[in-house]
Amino acid sequence: MDDADLLDSADQCEQLRRFVDDWGDVARELTDVMVEDAGYVGDPVCLVGASVEELRIEDMAVTINPAFSKLLVVFAHLTTEIARLHRAAEETLFPTLVVFGERPHVGDDTLFEGDLQAALARTLTQLQDVVLFIEQLTTVTRNLFMQLAALYRDVQRVYAPLQAVRLSTAFTSLGSALGLAAGLDEAVSANVALPSAFAMFKRMLITVRADSSRFAVGVGDTMDQLEGALVTLENRLLSADSFSEIIDKLVVEGPHPQHFLDQLATTGLTSLTDITSRLSTESERPSDRQNLVAVMSLVALHSRLVPLAPDKRLCKAAWDLHKRVITLPVSSTVLLRPMEFLSSHLPTSAIALGPKEPLKAAATSREDALDNLDATLLKDMTGLLAQGTSWLARLESSLPTRSTNMSTVFGPRVRLLSSGMCIAQRLRTLLQVAIHLHISLEAPMSKAELRVLAQTAELLQAIFSAYSRRKTEIVLEAPHLLSFALGQLAGLVAPAKFVLEEAIASVSTGWSRVQNKLSGRGAGTDAARQDAVAAASLAEKVLSGAPTTQRLMLIRLCFDTLFDAHVLGDGTSDDAAELIVSRLSLYLLVYTATSSLSNITYKLLPSFSKLLSSLLAGTH
Repeated sequence: MDDADLLDSADQCEQLRRFVDDWGDVARELTDVMVEDAGYVGDPVCLVGASVEELRIEDMAVTINPAFSKLLVVFAHLTTEIARLHRAAEETLFPTLVVFGERPHVGDDTLFEGDLQAALARTLTQLQDVVLFIEQLTTVTRNLFMQLAALYRDVQRVYAPLQAVRLSTAFTSLGSALGLAAGLDEAVSANVALPSAFAMFKRMLITVRADSSRFAVGVGDTMDQLEGALVTLENRLLSADSFSEIIDKLVVEGPHPQHFLDQLATTGLTSLTDITSRLSTESERPSDRQNLVAVMSLVALHSRLVPLAPDKRLCKAAWDLHKRVITLPVSSTVLLRPMEFLSSHLPTSAIALGPKEPLKAAATSREDALDNLDATLLKDMTGLLAQGTSWLARLESSLPTRSTNMSTVFGPRVRLLSSGMCIAQRLRTLLQVAIHLHISLEAPMSKAELRVLAQTAELLQAIFSAYSRRKTEIVLEAPHLLSFALGQLAGLVAPAKFVLEEAIASVSTGWSRVQNKLSGRGAGTDAARQDAVAAASLAEKVLSGAPTTQRLMLIRLCFDTLFDAHVLGDGTSDDAAELIVSRLSLYLLVYTATSSLSNITYKLLPSFSKLLSSLLAGTH
């Protein structure tokens, strides 16, 4: 090695040493200000497994059909923004509203003068964030609603993309946004400490203004701004009517084409039927109950748009939901009751389609559900505990395989990781319902029920610990699992695209075109096929990239087009079409379940141990 190489090496070493020293100072500063129990956000060094890319959605969604691409970009942006708002509400807003005013000790419900004022002062910024969040949510919801209403117009055109298909993902996102507003209203209404805190804080401001010298506070713009902010929060937040305000704004938007109303009602009824058929079974998905909140919001929206002629099938199916579920989770901390929600937000004509006395029927349903729960709780919990214990054993004893087949290696691993989340979700749901019913009806628990609830809490904590111990391993292997799922999806989209192109070529002949025109079914079929070909081409392109949230939304919108276009009919047997669609659905479900692991926050489950210990202490 000559002198020049030695000088270059020494220079590089010096630069690296300076870099390490600089970041060492930063790390020490972070360590000094860290809390004693460092969490995911407080860790100075952490591994984030979420796939991120700088490529814009409009650059991804480039197809041979510019009109199709333009619409898909709009809906992908709006659905991605609603998903982001949902994560923000789940992580920050709902916990703030739920825990405000909570006492540190069980049974200490006394609200002391001074404590609530100090709590409100500490939480004032977060409450202002809630108001800003509602404004952003209203804007995005109105935008998505107007885009869907403009898409599904009654005027027949030569070709309009997506006219012949139903964008279930976009409608579900619209319902999810409305469900967020309903959840915020429920969180504010359920917290009795908020009105008391505002009243005490206003009384404190009057005292401070009257004797400002005693409190060393200048009376001027600062006090005026504080009082103005308090009045704004009181009017916008404590009213707890953001859901109704958004619905009112959507109703007056107009016009509401009949085609749009039909698509809205069909999406709600189809989703309601599909989800309720999976509830309380092994095929129930972790997002099913939250999606029911979105569906119920769509039912309320549709009924308000046509108050004089509500959809009877849709409304009756929504009213019958209380026979299957008692509560629906907007988030892990906020629950809605279907009967009370419908009776509060449906018009009179839609309420007439349900029970004669909805609130009385709701109370009777809760009592019947409690009796049924007491009779089946031990059996249901025992079965779930056995499944959870078996899953923990399989996770702990997972052995490496020497197989070179990716399906043999990755397939069981995807199923193992996702099945643990499904078991935990079912355990959490049953535990939440049991606690909610006993507390709301003030019904005592037997020792056997308390014992099985304690075992459930322990198992939930064990599942959380199992994921937590392997968090680095999961985050590192999640991209490979996702790439495997994306590759499987791409392998299925390619033959579907070939079938679509063959179908379009088969109807391009003169005689086939004449037959379709005479039968009156040519225009819709051709439009659906054109959309599906563009969707298949775009899905192929999107599946070749990183598994990001933006690509996930585009894939869902593309598959909405493929599933609902009925494009696999001519030249393809019904069995083959059903096979292709079912396999696409299967791998899409696997992709959706696994993608949640790539952005894991290591807090999959709430701490039921503290909740259960509080319940046990109160019952004792």
